Amino acid sequence: MLPVEDMSRDLNQFLKKSEVQSCKKCAYVVPIYEISTNVTKNPRNKSELLELKHKTFARPFHIKVYEPNQGNSDLKKWEKLNVKETLDVAYDIGKYHQDWEPVYVAKADTPPFDERFVGYGYTRNSQVYEMHMSGYQWKVLTNAFLCHRGFQTTKNYSQQRKKQ
Repeated sequence: MLPVEDMSRDLNQFLKKSEVQSCKKCAYVVPIYEISTNVTKNPRNKSELLELKHKTFARPFHIKVYEPNQGNSDLKKWEKLNVKETLDVAYDIGKYHQDWEPVYVAKADTPPFDERFVGYGYTRNSQVYEMHMSGYQWKVLTNAFLCHRGFQTTKNYSQQRKKQ
């Protein structure tokens, strides 16, 4: 997974905000998109990402393999929002959905995931469940996103991962 250009700088500035510092149980969700291998370079910003999606060269991560993975992030809502000048919270996610595996930024004292899980699956969603039960708030970020190269399909999905 590759971050959008300047995401590290933007996150560092965002995390210094007093409202972010004061929220002890907030997790900031970073949207994830698959980018077609027919595209030679990743989008540099949300506008470029949405243009690729419009041309069917980008789509939400795991949408064809396992929709619940990112489904609770409500990326259709995220896509409709205007690009902001600075990184901020786009919207809150009010409801937890089972098997949701967002990539997020949070304070280091989040509940740990169960390290007994081996291989693919249940590490992130078990941690997200523990966070949900502990009262965490989920907030989707405005301009930040990650790119995964290549479309995931059930045909090209690793047989080893299915076994795991």
